[in-house]
Amino acid sequence: MSAPTPSPPPVGLAFLDAELTFVTDDARLHAAVVERLGPFVREPGEGPTFAARIHADPPRVRWDGHELSLPRASVEEHAFGLLFRAALDRVERYLVLHAAAAAKNERALLIAGPSGAGKTTLALALAAGGLRLLSDDFTPLDPADGLVLPFPKAIGARDGAAARIADRLGLEPAPPRPVRPVAPLAPARPALVVLLSQEGAPDPRRPYLFSVTVAGDAEELLRAASDPPHIEPAGCTAGEVRFRVRPGLQATRALEDLLRRFAPRIVAYGAAAEAAFAAAERPVLEPLGAAAALTLLAREVQNRRPGGALMRRLGGDLSKLMDELARGLAGASFAWLRPGPPEPTAALLAQALDEAVRRSSRSG
Repeated sequence: MSAPTPSPPPVGLAFLDAELTFVTDDARLHAAVVERLGPFVREPGEGPTFAARIHADPPRVRWDGHELSLPRASVEEHAFGLLFRAALDRVERYLVLHAAAAAKNERALLIAGPSGAGKTTLALALAAGGLRLLSDDFTPLDPADGLVLPFPKAIGARDGAAARIADRLGLEPAPPRPVRPVAPLAPARPALVVLLSQEGAPDPRRPYLFSVTVAGDAEELLRAASDPPHIEPAGCTAGEVRFRVRPGLQATRALEDLLRRFAPRIVAYGAAAEAAFAAAERPVLEPLGAAAALTLLAREVQNRRPGGALMRRLGGDLSKLMDELARGLAGASFAWLRPGPPEPTAALLAQALDEAVRRSSRSG
């Protein structure tokens, strides 16, 4: 009888001010974590342990006192998502925005929007135009210092325009693509924050879609939304549940309650697009009021889950989250963007960044 295959060694992960140790019995999942999160890998330390047992029956993860079974059809992707979410939930000092970021001369441009809106493509096009790429998907904001930090998670450029531009930048051809070859990484001060939209100026007073992806039975999450008309189920596919949310305190509380109740199973969450993004013939970039922009950006904070380290520090008070967001982005300009083809859109954004820096210099 052959000897059992030894498990891969433990991996220490340091995310900003959070640390944890990852262990698994699966070599492929171990390799995926190291490839995607390479710059965050450290020697295992004193942090809590996230354990993923893929060869168990059923596959499962153990984290923070919970044990959760995983569907075999998406076991590795869900295990990685749960690990990444566990790390984000331990980030206490920073607001991690669902946004790409690029910098020029220590001033940053942030591009916020839902998954599939084109953040990665635009971030890579900006890098191809000479800006420093800080992140293509998740951007930490330090509200105390007013700086955005690089977040060198592997770039999600698998196909289409993003892959084409990544090839031109000399990134490795097979996904996931490491961010490290793009440019030296250093913090930068936000000068311009852009929110992606296909339907004109985004309005925080309108109902919006919010997506929650869970490991396991998504129908249970669908059934748990019991507070109509403030939050209503709007669809369920492949572990993802979408809710139609009416802005206001009651809807916010209902949504926060869902995130709290299903916390151990959540793979991803955030505002969702009404329809698939498609590039317009030419880009449109228009100013957006700070109050509207900050309200919309608060929905994109990826470590705002109730019970997570950030919200514990803020005493669960969403108004304090808004205050920290406003403080961290003080002095920045805000705009909304309907994207066109990547290169012309990136050129327009680079010009807008220069103009925002000049305005900031005059007002400062």
